[in-house]
Amino acid sequence: MKKIRFALFTFILLTAASCGIKNHNRAELVPVNADDTRIYGNIGGPALQLANKYEDDKTGKTQERIGAIRDKFFPK
Repeated sequence: MKKIRFALFTFILLTAASCGIKNHNRAELVPVNADDTRIYGNIGGPALQLANKYEDDKTGKTQERIGAIRDKFFPK
């Protein structure tokens, strides 16, 4: 009988304790670097990292190598 009372008391206690738990633990966490534009950039602004631009290949060796690799991976 004591075990049933203890189990019922524990159940009621835990149920009552968890009723308003949604309203708790609402701490607003602010990132350490929230105002750092180097990390986050300007919100809504242009991208900070742009595509890499390479010089044009005047000899054509790069295109030949790319073609050889494509033929190796995707034979016709």
